[in-house]
Amino acid sequence: MTQLARAVVVALCLAAQAAGALAAETDVGLEHYTVTRWAGDADAPATLVRGMAQGPEGFLWLGSGDGLFRFDGFTFDRWSSLSEAALAGRAVRVLYRDAGQRLWVGFDDGGISRIEGTRARNYGPTEGLTTPGIRVFFEERDGTLWAGGRGGLYRLDGDRWSQPAAAAGLGDEPVFGASLQPDGTLLVTTDDGVYRRPAGASVFEHLATVDADNGGVRDVCVDTAGRIITTDPIQGYRVLGDPPAATTALE
Repeated sequence: MTQLARAVVVALCLAAQAAGALAAETDVGLEHYTVTRWAGDADAPATLVRGMAQGPEGFLWLGSGDGLFRFDGFTFDRWSSLSEAALAGRAVRVLYRDAGQRLWVGFDDGGISRIEGTRARNYGPTEGLTTPGIRVFFEERDGTLWAGGRGGLYRLDGDRWSQPAAAAGLGDEPVFGASLQPDGTLLVTTDDGVYRRPAGASVFEHLATVDADNGGVRDVCVDTAGRIITTDPIQGYRVLGDPPAATTALE
């Protein structure tokens, strides 16, 4: 359900930004593209893949309930076959490559791992990270890294995580998604709707409440017209400010 809602909002934003270019290039033909399916491959992830990121060396990293995998275009390698370093958890929820080319791994049962090569640095309650269920990573323009999860939004300060957003209007609502705009404005989605922190500000403002029957707002983006588009498990997607549309549950 969550994956479908997230896919919808990504598709909408890409369509809004690239419709002209797509129309101009479709005469090139799609026959140059091929699709290969690895379902049932003995070395591939056996459960739903929830996170994907490309590493600096070109490998594709996949995160699933079955763990972390590296894919070179031909074969899948489980993390445990690449390194003896233990990770902070098993069920991977989200992957993110930062500006320093490091891979960040967020786990469903809490905990974060930072991977550089075959080394792993793990973060948990000892490092101030007490939230379960990491859902999203993002970086600000100054390189500050944030992580959102079921226990709220956390910021990495040095080698420890803190929760300044809790005292800045966001509280400890579960955070599902975030979108940093080119001007520095930050949008965050929670169980309670959408929050915004304008560029240069330190306090979050409650931008919109979305009645998603406790499903929460899962993701957010802004299209080229400046409209804020959100997804939730009940309606699918919404353009904030539009009148309510007919409800269609996502299966």
